[in-house]
Amino acid sequence: MAIASNFPAIRPSLNLDFANAKALDPRISFSRASAATYYDGKTVAKAEENLLLRSQEFTSTAWTKLGASIAQVNLVAPDATATASSLTEDSSNAQHYFTQSCTTSAGLPYTFSIYCKAGGRNFGAIYLSVSTFPVGATVFFDLSSGVITSTGAGVSASSIQGVGNGWFRVSISAVGTASGTGIAAVYLSNSDSSTAAYQGDGSSGIYIWGAQLEQRSQVTAYTPTTTQPITNYIPVLQTAQAGVPRFDHNSVTGESLGLLVEEQRTNLLFRSEEFSNSIWAKFNTNVEQNVAIAPDGTLTADKLFESSTALVVHGLDQAITTSANTYSASIYAKAAGRTKFRLSSNSGQSPAAEFDLTSNTAIPIGSTSSATITPVGNGWFRCTATRTVAGGAEAFQIQLMSAASTAYIGDGYSGIYIWGAQLEAGDKATSYIKTEASQVTRAADQNLTAALGQPGAGTIYVDATVRSGNTLATSGATTFPATASTRQKTAVAYDATSTRKSINGAAVTSSAGTQGGSNISIAPGATGWISKLSIYPQKFGDAHLQSLTA
Repeated sequence: MAIASNFPAIRPSLNLDFANAKALDPRISFSRASAATYYDGKTVAKAEENLLLRSQEFTSTAWTKLGASIAQVNLVAPDATATASSLTEDSSNAQHYFTQSCTTSAGLPYTFSIYCKAGGRNFGAIYLSVSTFPVGATVFFDLSSGVITSTGAGVSASSIQGVGNGWFRVSISAVGTASGTGIAAVYLSNSDSSTAAYQGDGSSGIYIWGAQLEQRSQVTAYTPTTTQPITNYIPVLQTAQAGVPRFDHNSVTGESLGLLVEEQRTNLLFRSEEFSNSIWAKFNTNVEQNVAIAPDGTLTADKLFESSTALVVHGLDQAITTSANTYSASIYAKAAGRTKFRLSSNSGQSPAAEFDLTSNTAIPIGSTSSATITPVGNGWFRCTATRTVAGGAEAFQIQLMSAASTAYIGDGYSGIYIWGAQLEAGDKATSYIKTEASQVTRAADQNLTAALGQPGAGTIYVDATVRSGNTLATSGATTFPATASTRQKTAVAYDATSTRKSINGAAVTSSAGTQGGSNISIAPGATGWISKLSIYPQKFGDAHLQSLTA
């Protein structure tokens, strides 16, 4: 007999299609006493952007040279590759610089940045053209002391930041005054004055690498280009305010997962997005603060990068005291020169795992029961590990890895981007909870329908994916256990004589009869997604139960 002919013709008395409707039935009450995070399946934010061409190939015709020459030299760049170039002045009494044309729009902010290192000249300037930007949009800098020496009146922001081995990243921001084609330029200078015209000696200059132009008001992580500009986007982690249900989605595919229901959880870590804070102890690493667009669409992701010291472990950690329990540790991570890292602890008792951000693999370490790596878009992954511990003084620790080792000689630059650290008591990591100066608790999602059950006989259908706990329980009728992290379609038919159940189209199983209750509730201890929930005012036969769940 075909499944279609077995499908019940009777309509449900309650049909909650959370995945498609993305709304609560007016008969459903809902509460959650705090804000909580989720993905809405549609909102994205601009992440990395570089509007310039050939951002490391300054000998290319994409770049115009005036009073100067550029050569590719065998010098280690800030990304530890031998790809830096030299900018050398000629012997004319003039300005010595190179430029690239760029199309900009009036009223929008732009930021131009480049990495520079002294090479006979210590002084230089970066500039945005007066044809499309304010007059005076120029920043002079000193590479010997690592400071901005002069800032033009048309500049809205500027910065110079040391990145190791004598390299500095210099940036200038300004708002476009006209739409059209302007230029981004880098000048040599023989002093820290406000002029770049001087008698060149034909041999002095600076080293350059990694030019970038972004349509935004501040500099972000460098993204190389070749023949085309690059603009990347990232799905944005949303925040639902207290009392607002979350209709969650797969952040990468956009698939609607249904109503997200979670138990109460507390993020036990402090400063979950502020890894430069002193509460995070660094060992043979440095933190570059707020340099990349994080999974919530804000410029709050940090770069954790290794020192260039000898054969040592490179990482950071936060001390934490635990009790005997099962804990889940999680962190959002993205490759930034290093593609592997380890979640660990100083005692070897906390959840531990190794993660590969290229092959997308997670390997539990020791007695860690599970580890997962989940893509969340634009190269970001949420990495989690779960373990049962005896309790005591612990640490949430991140260790960078080179190949298969955590002890190696660092290059002073490579690392990973990190954001959103979380440690919670529970057998699965739940939605991200931001913390600052104190631990933060996300309240449980609680849902209840009143007077909708079938007291004598009925059938309940649930399509859900469970992280932990029972998906839901009905008053006086039955509960719906499920396999963790597996989507499961369950239909339960009941009356006073027997209770019949089918899961994912499997053969029907039977248990003692039950008296249906007057309500159906989602248990506060449940954690997962409910795609659909239907109540039928009739006890279906076995064939119908299997067709509903097939």
